[in-house]
Amino acid sequence: MAYSVPELDRIVSDIFELKKGGSACASILPEEEVCRLCDMAKEIFQREDNVKSVKTPVIVVGDVHGQFFDLLELFEIGGKPPLHNYLFLGDYVDRGYYSLDCVLLLVALKVRYPDRIALTRGNHECRQITQVYGFYDECLRVHGTARVWKHFTDLFDFLPLAAVVDNCIFCPHGGLSPSLDRIEHVQKLDRYIEIPHEGPICDLMWSDPDDRYGWGISPRGAGYTFGQVGFMLRCPAAGFAYSCLGCCFWWEFCLCQWVPGVMRGGSLLFDGIRFQPAVPSFQCSIIPSWLVTAGLCA
Repeated sequence: MAYSVPELDRIVSDIFELKKGGSACASILPEEEVCRLCDMAKEIFQREDNVKSVKTPVIVVGDVHGQFFDLLELFEIGGKPPLHNYLFLGDYVDRGYYSLDCVLLLVALKVRYPDRIALTRGNHECRQITQVYGFYDECLRVHGTARVWKHFTDLFDFLPLAAVVDNCIFCPHGGLSPSLDRIEHVQKLDRYIEIPHEGPICDLMWSDPDDRYGWGISPRGAGYTFGQVGFMLRCPAAGFAYSCLGCCFWWEFCLCQWVPGVMRGGSLLFDGIRFQPAVPSFQCSIIPSWLVTAGLCA
């Protein structure tokens, strides 16, 4: 049985007022209520594409990682839904002490305001990783059973793989894949699975930008690093091409898609965000490409 709008408003309000964190969330949503909420969220995510289309204005948020009070502070600064739109780039759980509070709040907001909140999948939204980095243990501690963990990890299989903002900015959690050079290729993937150890879905979750030349083996043990590469830069509007050695894989992807840049999460950044122009000195008649990492702020 689905929640009514007043019931959802009460749940969201109660979680926002939650100041203790941890086991207090069990009193707001016991196990059977979590199951109902996850079932409603599955129906919403199932209607969304692999690459979720998002319109501006929107606030883009990188990794949350169980930092519940930082998440509350973010909503205090940016404004609470439905007054503002949000795009979260995955990694809602693990590492921090309040993963359950974070994911409950975000899923409840998604169910209440499906057109105002966009949630995509990160590499920690899977069964194997959450059993190692804390979410599984937190669910056991709070609810005394692993069934809540199972409800959420089943829900994670329904999350979109990435987002695109105004058909201009491609937003994966991790990075690019040598198997994918167009967004429509991402749209054709079967996402309703556990994140595999290799392949394009794995790459979208695990890959990282790098200063080295070309594709590299990721030190994470999954995905790739993607850096500079020489290729032929073609300008469709002008009908001619430049031979360029200073360009980057994310520029190549952006040119195939005709998008100006990539925004990603997945990294710890002491300044909270990093802007990387692909080739600052290269001038041409098309929009220059760039990459932004919205990281977990230390």
